[in-house]
Amino acid sequence: MKTTTFFSTLLFVLVCLGAKAQVDGEECWGRDPKAWNFPEGELNEISREKNAYYSDQSKVGNHEAAAPHLFWLINNVPDLNEGLYINGAKIYQALGDQAEDAAQKEVYYDSVIWCYNRRAEIYCDPDGKLQEWQAYHSFRFFYRNPKRHSSLYSLFRQAREATGDNFKPINAEYFMQVSVWLAKREKISADEFFNVYDEMSTLVSHYRSSGTLSDAKASAMQDKLDGIVTSGPIQVDDEFIATTFCPVLEANPDDVNQAKKIVSFSMGFKAKEHGCFLDAVKIVFEAEPTAALARLLAEEYNDMEQYDEALGYYQQCIDMTEDPIKVSDLYYTMALVQRKRALYSSARSYSLKGLEADPANTKHCLMIGDVYQASFEGCKKGENKVHDRAIFIAAYNWYAKAGDTNRMNIAKQQFPSKEDIFSYNMNVGDSYTVGCWVNETVTIKARD
Repeated sequence: MKTTTFFSTLLFVLVCLGAKAQVDGEECWGRDPKAWNFPEGELNEISREKNAYYSDQSKVGNHEAAAPHLFWLINNVPDLNEGLYINGAKIYQALGDQAEDAAQKEVYYDSVIWCYNRRAEIYCDPDGKLQEWQAYHSFRFFYRNPKRHSSLYSLFRQAREATGDNFKPINAEYFMQVSVWLAKREKISADEFFNVYDEMSTLVSHYRSSGTLSDAKASAMQDKLDGIVTSGPIQVDDEFIATTFCPVLEANPDDVNQAKKIVSFSMGFKAKEHGCFLDAVKIVFEAEPTAALARLLAEEYNDMEQYDEALGYYQQCIDMTEDPIKVSDLYYTMALVQRKRALYSSARSYSLKGLEADPANTKHCLMIGDVYQASFEGCKKGENKVHDRAIFIAAYNWYAKAGDTNRMNIAKQQFPSKEDIFSYNMNVGDSYTVGCWVNETVTIKARD
């Protein structure tokens, strides 16, 4: 009977205090959280006794005995000390966990949330941490209740705005999940739904760059967010992006945020064939150029076989990249583009730059050997077999630098024979400068 009476009182008073907080507005009292503010007069002794009693009972886990005395202090000396609300949250959560009656459990859990709110009201919450704890606990307590989802969404939105980039990763996942549930029931619009996804995905990038999460954990979190959205009410594909987002960008081509949204959804859902992806990436790149976006543009133009544009963006990517290993790999990609176009001299130039950036990147040695061999038909004059086939010796030398014995053997099979060398009045060991665009001096070798 005593527990039931306390529960009823708790329910009534919390409702009243909640209403009072709404009337008082959001101004915090600005009390010192470390100070003890025992009242004067007859309440002084009572307050000290109840504070000591509830603290002792709480320490031994007797939360039911502690709760009425804590409750008296909250109502009669609300700014006694911040510990009232720190301990109150723990006590009410323990009582809620123990309660078998659903209504009692809900009131106790509401009391936990109220403690965070009241604590912020009295002692302030400049960095939004208390708001974030309210949202976190509210989700854990009430996510199974659809009637609570709208209020959960509001709590996460307020917490996100209050904490900025310090919003906790677990809450980003919870916010996304609540948004899915509400979108399924059309309680929020598709635009609101995707705004949350875009916002949380941007946060994941921040977690990665700031070191809050490792690359592996950030990738796993993004996969989880993508999975949550994929299970949502809206099928994100090329048609959806083309009809929902592209017209907005076409009407407002300077809208960088809209362009970012299109890039994010297109990449996240592998939907890049909708017609405005490339324009969106270019708009974002012009506003906020990064190496990653430059490479993305280069790869898109490369796939479209617009090679000059691709090379231009690859070069911009290199200009914004400090890691010599990555620079070398980018030069190799550019060499591949030029080899595909049969622009062998240009391919060699890029590979030579790649070797300068990273001498250990032997792919460039293989590239140069390959383009030499591929140039035989275009470079031979048909006047002197030894001179014509010396290009294979040059290729062999580059393969040797890479240690590729298979390619070396293939090139060697194309060397001039001893008979050819003798016939053209030359000797094994002679020096010869390969002409055409190669312009490289080699030592004459025979294949046999």
